[in-house]
This record gives sequence, structure tokens and C-alpha cells, in this order.
Amino acid sequence: MKILFCGTPAFALPSLEKLFKSGHPVVGVVTQPDRPRGRCRTPQPSPVKELALSHSLPVFQPQRLSDPVFLSSIQRMGAECAAVVAYGRLLPKEFLTLFRHGAINLHASLLPKYRGAAPIQWAVLRGETETGVTVFELDEQLDHGPILLQTRIPILPEENAASLAGRMAQTGGMTLVEALDLLETGMTSPVPQEDSQATQAPMLTKEEGIIRWELPAEEIRNRVRGLQPWPGATTGLGDKPLKLLAVIADPARAGSASPGTVLSSDPTVGLWIQTGRGQLRIDRLQPAGGNPMSAAEFLRGHPIRLGDKLRSQQA
Repeated sequence: MKILFCGTPAFALPSLEKLFKSGHPVVGVVTQPDRPRGRCRTPQPSPVKELALSHSLPVFQPQRLSDPVFLSSIQRMGAECAAVVAYGRLLPKEFLTLFRHGAINLHASLLPKYRGAAPIQWAVLRGETETGVTVFELDEQLDHGPILLQTRIPILPEENAASLAGRMAQTGGMTLVEALDLLETGMTSPVPQEDSQATQAPMLTKEEGIIRWELPAEEIRNRVRGLQPWPGATTGLGDKPLKLLAVIADPARAGSASPGTVLSSDPTVGLWIQTGRGQLRIDRLQPAGGNPMSAAEFLRGHPIRLGDKLRSQQA
């Protein structure tokens, strides 16, 4: 089948790369308009646009997906199916009806769980031990259409959202191509989603990254894992923010100190903090304006006294 690919961030790259190696020719790519990045705020192309241009593919970056000129251009390309991976916008009915085999979407969860913009992060935040990828038929509702194919993926105990996303992107690309093969041969049996089982994965905010020490140690650990690389999990030491990069939770380690209290600050023993239930050892962190480092390295240059308090603070 001739495929129109729609995607924007790096997560979509393995899917596009695997399409290039499949028997389905990619006739064009739709991606988000160039966005300002870096200190100079210079408009930069999306990762998908860069890859598409390196393969000399036509690239479309419409401001409005319902624009008649854009829709007419897409129709003339003769694509039989649209493959959508992390494009970043809802696709209107006028677009979805252009393709003989419709439009399918690769979503980074086991739908109907974690519908929304941040399914990988919320799965880790919620302490899930398994997630997966879903290919489904697009309709006009968010992550709602019937399911074509799913692949389950374990979440490793010490894995964070960033490393998990890399694995899921690779598995997702293979699942997408498999779904297209089935679609071409008419071997699909779409299964409607159970809306009553749906959960949400809304876009993250900076406020999500503020560590609340009154939470249980295991929940804080999951937040540190789930909020990487953005917005990151942040606490405050004095008037300076500290970004937590790796922690160990001990839910059974009791203590009478108030949440956020430093219980140990010995470089050889570790930096232990009291939480609302159990204790947490900080293994890696990043001070404001500094580089990531181990807690032992940080303590050698930034003495912390027993009884000091870490507090909720945004970076």
C-alpha cells in the first residue's frame, strides 16, 4: 500500500525507518510546523521532517489540517492509508476519509488504558509493571477507535520513562508494519475499545515535577522515574532546586522524622530522606546550573547536615 506518514518527535522515527524497509512505499510525510528551539529560539524542523528530507520525501506542515489546499494536495498523492505516530494533533474527518484503507495510529499504551498525550510517563508514574503499544483505527475522538493489534512490553524495575520510550518506539515500529500487512491482506478483525475501562494520560506540567515528601517513598520513586526527561522531579535544598535523577525506595524503613528530613548525608552510606511512608535514598541528582552527578560527589562539595529539610520547589 502507498502510505502517508504523519509524525513529529523522535519517538516516531523507528516507525518511519521500518516503513522504509517494508514493502509499503511512503509517498509523503505530514509533520508539525517548525518550532523555536534553543536559546536563540530559532525555528527548527522536527526529527520526522529531517528524516523525511534525507529520503527526498515530500513534507507537509499545515497550520490547519482542514485547509482545502492541503487536503487537495494529499488527495492527489494517492496514498491508500495514513500511518500516524505521535503527530500531536487530532485529525479531522475531512482528512481521515481521504484514504481507501483509512488512517491507523500507533499509541504507546495498551488502550483503552492511558489515552492522551503522555501514556509512557503516566504508566511509570502509576507504578505499572507492564505496558505496550496499540495500533488502532482513527476516528474523530482521542485514542478511541477500534483496535487492530497490540504488543505487550514489560516495564523494568529501574527503568525510567526515557529509556522505556526508546524500547517502545522500536517495538511500536514493528507492530505498525505488521498491522499494515494485515490491513492490506484484509486479515484484520478490529475490536472496539471498552470505554468503561479507559484511563487518561494528560499532558504533563512543570507542577507535576515538584516532589511532595509527604507521599510514600515508592510513589516518589515512580515520579522520579516517570518524569524523565521532562519536566524532571525537583526538590529544594535551602533556596536552590535539586533535580533528582535516580533514587532507591525502602518502604519498610521506618522513621519518626517529618517528611523531607535528611536522615543520612554520609557519602559512603548515602543520602537518605524521610518520606510520608518509608525512606528514600538519592543516588543521582543535578544541582541548579550544574551537571548530573552521584549523591556522593554532591555531598563532598555541598555538606548537608542531619536534620536539614528538603522541600517542595519547582526548578
